[in-house]
Amino acid sequence: MEEKVVRTVCRVCQAGCGMYVHVKDGKIVKVEGMPEDPRTKGALCPKGLAATSLFMHQTDLNIH
Repeated sequence: MEEKVVRTVCRVCQAGCGMYVHVKDGKIVKVEGMPEDPRTKGALCPKGLAATSLFMHQTDLNIH
């Protein structure tokens, strides 16, 4: 299956930083900050960077 990049916001905390989530075979394989986010300019905090590990066991991502 092809890797899909989903534009979203991080929900680990209340800041809502823009991020891209890379998904392959229904699993998150990578997260990266969104450079066009005017507040963060593509930077993610340690919690946002750990999103891949935090959601590793999630089985139903509902990604369209």
